[in-house]
Amino acid sequence: MLEEYTGNLKKFLDDTVNYLNDDWEAHEEEIRGVGVSFDGAIETTFEIFGDNSFYRWSGSRYEGRFNRAVFDIMTYYFTDESIAEQAINRKSAVEAAFQALCEKDARFVESIQTTTKTTTATHRRLSLWGKELSEALEMDIDIPTLQENRIVL
Repeated sequence: MLEEYTGNLKKFLDDTVNYLNDDWEAHEEEIRGVGVSFDGAIETTFEIFGDNSFYRWSGSRYEGRFNRAVFDIMTYYFTDESIAEQAINRKSAVEAAFQALCEKDARFVESIQTTTKTTTATHRRLSLWGKELSEALEMDIDIPTLQENRIVL
């Protein structure tokens, strides 16, 4: 479904919900499985970041409010069980990688702070975090690419 995202989040969510509602019976098992994976991704994030889950690192502390773009990148990668398991095993390295990315990469910060809804910003935050996460976990991770203003897995 990420390949269908064009930068208009409301339209994307509305279209996705309508599609899934119209064909619920055919997709119910898959949707429930995605829900379980999603719950696991949220739990993984809390296991690593604790009370700072889904907040942006601002150089010396976590910002005290929920950040949807940080939620996006964490749940995107942590729905993969092998990534989640390794991330929990290396949680200090994962947190350090996230903090370093927030401190050193202005493009990443922009993609989670100011310009968050475009396909370019979505791809940027997913790809930059994916590369840092891959290094922190010492494992290969599939990172989406951007082709013709579409995110491709």
